[in-house]
Amino acid sequence: MVINMPESFEHSCKALEGKITTGFGGRKVCLLDEKKITQQKLLDWGGNGVIETKDGFIDIPPSLKIVDKNTVDIVTAPSWEGMFMHRITRKDVDEYYREQAGNILSGLRTIGSIVGDWRMIDNIASEIKFIMDRMKEVSD
Repeated sequence: MVINMPESFEHSCKALEGKITTGFGGRKVCLLDEKKITQQKLLDWGGNGVIETKDGFIDIPPSLKIVDKNTVDIVTAPSWEGMFMHRITRKDVDEYYREQAGNILSGLRTIGSIVGDWRMIDNIASEIKFIMDRMKEVSD
């Protein structure tokens, strides 16, 4: 798989007809109009589909777009706050595993600008880490 030059967050947000705003920790997030976001729009936006690795193939969900081997954009499901696109980096994933993953006392966790129930955040972190690790293998 060939990954081109990293797309700017602004360009990725514009492709989903979103609006840049400030999220958790003062980080940029993209507010989306959930009425405009269809499964086909996500498929057209993500476009990664499948990654071939030395161990086989990995399906990439349409809500996740690989920007480069250390960065992904992810669209989270609509919540009471709205629907957002977030940019998550390898640093965010490493920080999550270093500081939050082992904390069994906290029901609320964060990864990058995404805040939520520990189960959701743990699943997001796990999936992104898995994909980033495979991308690193493919690019090395």
